[in-house]
Amino acid sequence: MAANNPSEKTATDEVDVTSISSILDVLLGVFSGFSKPLNPLPTPIVMVGKRLRPGMSARNLTSRIVAALSEEGLQMGDVFSDGPNREAIKIKITAEKIVEMIQTEALVDVAIDIGAIQISSNGTAAGIFPVIAQGANLLPVGGGGGIR
Repeated sequence: MAANNPSEKTATDEVDVTSISSILDVLLGVFSGFSKPLNPLPTPIVMVGKRLRPGMSARNLTSRIVAALSEEGLQMGDVFSDGPNREAIKIKITAEKIVEMIQTEALVDVAIDIGAIQISSNGTAAGIFPVIAQGANLLPVGGGGGIR
């Protein structure tokens, strides 16, 4: 692959042992297989993009894969008709399993907009003075959830 991408390193590339950055790159490359799970996305980034996503469906994923393969010249048919296209059926089953796994096993980072949590409290002080308190979250709030 290094022939196709000159910036990609292979095991035969020389390492400059006089450069600390080269030595660190080698050490980080050795331990890259033991990487920890991804850090959660920053809450402001989630807040910006959360309303832009339409959701997932196996049917839409299958359609996009079949369309992309057709554009590349591979003979594909309509999976959802009565045609016996075995390759398209394999793609449909794969898409269903991918979407099912994402929807049942994936984790999500969520964000709550500033001011979305409204708090109010009513009562009396000393039995005669009405007290009303209102508030809202002043900072973005993060959390976790599942994909739909």
